[in-house]
Amino acid sequence: MSWFARGAALLIASYGVSHFPQGVKEVANLVERFKGSLPPPAITRTSTQSTTSSTTTSTPQVVQELKEKGYEGCQVLKGFRDWTLWWYVCSDKEQTNRASFFNYKRTRKPPASRIKKVTHIKKGQLTYEDRSTERLTYLPFWMGGSKSFNELNPTSDCTFTKQTDRDSFSLKCKEKDIQTGI
Repeated sequence: MSWFARGAALLIASYGVSHFPQGVKEVANLVERFKGSLPPPAITRTSTQSTTSSTTTSTPQVVQELKEKGYEGCQVLKGFRDWTLWWYVCSDKEQTNRASFFNYKRTRKPPASRIKKVTHIKKGQLTYEDRSTERLTYLPFWMGGSKSFNELNPTSDCTFTKQTDRDSFSLKCKEKDIQTGI
């Protein structure tokens, strides 16, 4: 092997060794960012010492906070591809067939609530109850491809209907089924 080839191989090997720690740091930072954007636990398991069975109770933090604000029957809304935002749909205690959308984002700083009520969606831009706006990176699958979903007001355009064969509800927005089994 020539001296030139040996020198080039040594240079390449030393370059890889010197930059290896930076690559490890990048992967560690990526893992930390991903862990920071996970939603709160949906189910807290508690078990009681019993001879027959253990019980599990569902007490999500976000749903508890929404219940305190006067909403019931809150469920995670499926169909959003953005992993930094988590969507919840709830019914108002006074008008049980009317839907309200809530957006949970863990990265919001404490002065702003991490849970915000969505009052209007138009062309991928959200308007919240406090009149602030936010642009969606990805539209939910049920909003894409339909001109009727260019604009959506959840409280007037979305309703819950009771499913006849079950004790659950389905969510309809502008007469399109969005999610069943709520």
